[in-house]
Amino acid sequence: MNKIDFLWVIDSMVIPIEVKAGTNSHLRSLHSFIDESPIDIAVRIWSGKFSVDDVQTTVNHKRFKLVNLPFYLIGNMEQKV
Repeated sequence: MNKIDFLWVIDSMVIPIEVKAGTNSHLRSLHSFIDESPIDIAVRIWSGKFSVDDVQTTVNHKRFKLVNLPFYLIGNMEQKV
């Protein structure tokens, strides 16, 4: 079962958001959501540094952009995605 923390709708596109407390976190639900949808972008809110990574899902190897957003930048999420 997929458990995405939040879904953000922007310009008729649904963006999955996972919130993780640590920097060493697995994103299984996020990968599963990306595999099953036409979306090619996702957001991880975490305690690490801001970055944008090109990654691929573990099952179907679908490529997508992962925006890693530190907690303190949540208010600027729209500008970062």
